[in-house]
Amino acid sequence: MFCTASAHAPDLALFAGSFSAAWYNEPRLAKDLGTITANTRHRYRTVRVFDDGTLDEFQAWVESNAADGELDVIWLTGSMPSLLWPEEKPVSRARRWLNAGNMFINVGQRFAFQSHECGGPCPENGDEAATDILGLGVNPFLFAIQAPAAVEVNVFFSKTETGERFMPRLCDRPVTSFPVAVAEIVRDPEWEVATVFGSDDGTDTGKLADPVVLHNTKSHGYLAIISQTGWGMWCDRGDASSDLLDLWGPQHAVGDAVSAKRKLVISWAALKAEA
Repeated sequence: MFCTASAHAPDLALFAGSFSAAWYNEPRLAKDLGTITANTRHRYRTVRVFDDGTLDEFQAWVESNAADGELDVIWLTGSMPSLLWPEEKPVSRARRWLNAGNMFINVGQRFAFQSHECGGPCPENGDEAATDILGLGVNPFLFAIQAPAAVEVNVFFSKTETGERFMPRLCDRPVTSFPVAVAEIVRDPEWEVATVFGSDDGTDTGKLADPVVLHNTKSHGYLAIISQTGWGMWCDRGDASSDLLDLWGPQHAVGDAVSAKRKLVISWAALKAEA
C-alpha cells in the first residue's frame, strides 16, 4: 500500500484486491496503479492503494470520505469487495457512496458482479448488485454479443470526438464485453449519460457505450466504466483512467470541497457548444 498527498481536497482510493485472472493480470495492474498515481496525484489530497490485506483500512477510508462534501473516487479492478456490497443491506456502502455525490470507476469484470475475496471467485452477485447500487430497475450492462456464457466474446467500438479530446490515450478501437446499454440509463429520470468516450457507432448517441460516465442528477454521484472486458484484450486502463481523472474530471465534475448538492456536470450540449 502506498499513499501520496497534495493540497487538493478530494481523495482517490485504488482498490487492488483479488480479481479474476480472465479480466486482469498482476503485471498490468501494477503498471496501471503506477500510471494513475503518477498522473493524478496533483488532483487529490491523497491517493491510496488498498488490497485484501487492508480491508479494514479501506472500510474506514470509505466511511470517512463518503459524506465529507467532496467528490471522492473509488477505482475498482472489476471486483466488488463485500464491505461495499452487499454488507449493510438494504443501504449498502456502495449505494451510500453514490448517494453522497461520489464516484466509482470500474475496469475489468462488469460492475458489482462479483467479489474475489474467497480464495477465488465468491458467489456471483448477479444483476442484483448493480441494480441495487444504482437504484435502477434493470442491469444496464449488456452482454455485447448474445452468446453462450462460456464463449469469450469481445467487441470493438469506435472512439468518439469527446474521447479524442478528453481521453486522448484511449486506444482508437476500445474493446468491451459488457458495455452500457444507454436506453436503460436514460429511461430512469434520475440518471443521464454524462460523457461517451467510445460507442458502437463512434458517436455520443450510440446505443452501447464503453468507456462512458454515468451521472445521477439527484445525488450527483458518478459511475465511470472503462474497458469492461477481459482475456487480455483491453485498452491501457492506466492511461484511460488517468485521462478521465486529470482531463475530464476537472472540467465536468466539481470536486474540491463543495457540498454534494453543488456537484454539477456540464451537459453534452454545452460541451459541444464550447468545442
